Amino acid sequence: MAKSKDMIRKLKNKIDESVKNGRDWCLLLGSGVSISPGYPAMKKMVLGVTGEKANNISWQRWKELTNKFFNQLIEIKNDYYKFLKLEKYFDALFETPGYYRLAKLVASGYFKKIFTFSFDPLLERALEDEIGANYKKYYLPQEDIELIQEDLADHSKITVIKIGGDFYSYKFNLDAENMDEIEDNWQDLMKNAKWDGVLILGYLPFDERWIKLIKQMPGELWYINPEPPYGEILKTLRERENILYGYPEKFIEGKYGYFDEFIEILSEELIGTPKEKPTPLSISC
Repeated sequence: MAKSKDMIRKLKNKIDESVKNGRDWCLLLGSGVSISPGYPAMKKMVLGVTGEKANNISWQRWKELTNKFFNQLIEIKNDYYKFLKLEKYFDALFETPGYYRLAKLVASGYFKKIFTFSFDPLLERALEDEIGANYKKYYLPQEDIELIQEDLADHSKITVIKIGGDFYSYKFNLDAENMDEIEDNWQDLMKNAKWDGVLILGYLPFDERWIKLIKQMPGELWYINPEPPYGEILKTLRERENILYGYPEKFIEGKYGYFDEFIEILSEELIGTPKEKPTPLSISC
């Protein structure tokens, strides 16, 4: 655990150096950022949709359940019907400590470019509470991406790009239907993208379908997850660090690999402890 904390401090120094020199780091939020076994509202949603019952869930079991959850949503062909299936669970969503602190970091000048595979509104709610409407949100695919390109090139603008869809727009990119269009959009977006590094948080096995996108992102790749990288993401991290075997240097696992815990420690290192933070809502499963 000490190694993870040391790595966070090392990462903090890199991020600070970039920001002081007018550059930036971006975030890539996987499906697991919101769909966490420690987040009661999302736990209730996953168990409700899958019909499973569980109390103490291991991370391995949770990966299996979330994969079943997404596959069941894919079977619902109409996006509006997906919305109706999930609507009652989304009414119980609230701002988690991780999103709360992330919004504080964004307001302080960090992570102005955020890409997310999640279709829920938690990120937007946290940003709106902290900075109001002073950010731009887009979702892919888009026919005309010139405006997104302009916003990505402007370091002063806070930009959120939703890859996995947008719940309240009835958009769910869960299968291969829009994959080619999104990959074409992505190639254009990454041509002039400039940042020093990318933090990959909440990556789940279901996110492997987006691995081609991650490979194209410039800068250092840091992997933050409760368990070490595996599969295609491990290959990608090795390629970026130019190693053939073993684990790459730039990953943080264990307790501080969870989104809320990682963002809490990183925000304390970068901006100090916020005066207040939301109290988690208890929802029994």
